[in-house]
Amino acid sequence: MNIYLIAQKENRTYDTWDSAIVAAPDELTARSMSPESGEPLTEEEWENPSWGWASSIDNVTAELIGTTSDNHEQRLILASFNAG
Repeated sequence: MNIYLIAQKENRTYDTWDSAIVAAPDELTARSMSPESGEPLTEEEWENPSWGWASSIDNVTAELIGTTSDNHEQRLILASFNAG
């Protein structure tokens, strides 16, 4: 399993997620994951950016930062939330 830093710069105010670290099998899966739950976002969630993340998977970057030595499941490891 790969470890990615996912981030967005679209929403940079209070009560927004700016980044997260996730375990995912590939970059596309990582970019589709919610920084709140680690679950893949639905089409409806992408269309409602008011919850504090990017409005499109195209606005999310994913940087490979490592791999795991054993076969862990896809999941959220850590997230950064800008509370206000």
